[in-house]
Amino acid sequence: MGGGGNVHQSRHRREILSKWVGGLQAQKHLLTKRSRSYESRQVVLFTSERDLQTYTTVHELVEYLKSIKKAVDTFFAPQERETSREIAIQLLLTVGGHEVKLAVKPDLTADVADDLRHKLQSVPAPKVGGPVKLEYILNIGNVSGEQ
Repeated sequence: MGGGGNVHQSRHRREILSKWVGGLQAQKHLLTKRSRSYESRQVVLFTSERDLQTYTTVHELVEYLKSIKKAVDTFFAPQERETSREIAIQLLLTVGGHEVKLAVKPDLTADVADDLRHKLQSVPAPKVGGPVKLEYILNIGNVSGEQ
């Protein structure tokens, strides 16, 4: 399969995902707390639409992403520094549980990154009928210019 197929697949998955996480964007005001602003930049889905519909529901996936976002909020809230960060959270949901990987810019120390990963791993994952893989990219900090 050539690169053109991958571009079409990627575009198609983005369109599907926008349907799946539209509820999350509609509730964005509930996810902005304290003096920090959050901006959900992107959710990248690595599972086909057919498998996604078979393995989970829109509601469960949106609620899980809201819980992930809340965990990030709680984790960074005690810190007084004003550093804006981009956080990419790769999530693999399986019948037996879930796996969390992350990348943060600017980098966190290894200990702080491990603490964040453990916090996200402790978020209850929705029950799924098969593997669902996605990446949730968000910004933390004063991303919209608000004070």
